[in-house]
Amino acid sequence: IILYGMTSVYFAGVMIRLMLVVAPVACIVGATAISSTLKIHMKFLRQRDVSAKPTSTSTAEQQRPVAPSVPKEVSLMVIAVILAILIGYVYHCEWVASEAYSSPSIVLSSQMRDGSRVIIDDFREAYYWLRHNTPQDAKIMSWWDYGYQITGMANRTVLVDNNTWNNTHIAT
Repeated sequence: IILYGMTSVYFAGVMIRLMLVVAPVACIVGATAISSTLKIHMKFLRQRDVSAKPTSTSTAEQQRPVAPSVPKEVSLMVIAVILAILIGYVYHCEWVASEAYSSPSIVLSSQMRDGSRVIIDDFREAYYWLRHNTPQDAKIMSWWDYGYQITGMANRTVLVDNNTWNNTHIAT
């Protein structure tokens, strides 16, 4: 896991598109950290109060090291904070998915600090320009991300696009 983590962080730093390679190792490390923290604090919650001294003192009991104890209130607080963070993360993921993925569009919008809305219409305008200012049989070379949009919006043939189910519309 350590080797995989180091190589995935390196390659994600070199090429940002490889950030997805980091996701599995980040999940494993995060889950291990949360699991071990919860295990430690749950152990402190289950621990009985040992304030009364034992009546018999054997040498084996005296020599055994005593694990440091954390007050139950602190353990409850740590567990509550971890649960609040995890629940908050679920709500955050749902919000991001509803905002970013539920209505994909080539017209981007954002909100300014004062609450006003800004519409970024550059992609649609560029596809409109391609449709009206290039010959009907023009072949467009672009990054593959935009190829499918150019084919659909500008009605032009592209050299490469991301639509692999039908390669007859790709220029050869």
